[in-house]
Amino acid sequence: MVKDTHNKIIKQAIKCLARNSHAGLDEIASAAGVGRATLYRYFPSRADLIIALKLSAGEQLAAMVQPELE
Repeated sequence: MVKDTHNKIIKQAIKCLARNSHAGLDEIASAAGVGRATLYRYFPSRADLIIALKLSAGEQLAAMVQPELE
């Protein structure tokens, strides 16, 4: 469940920030269907969330490229 919530927040953050690069954490929490406290438990600041988004994008890219490297 922890990983599901984390992934749901990441997914909704991508959508919200794609629509509005200045979307706040409250808006992202609402879109993800979690409370502000839950979002802040996973990502204490906007900077932490942005770092997590970058890491997620890197992991997705690596997964897509890996078969080509084998």
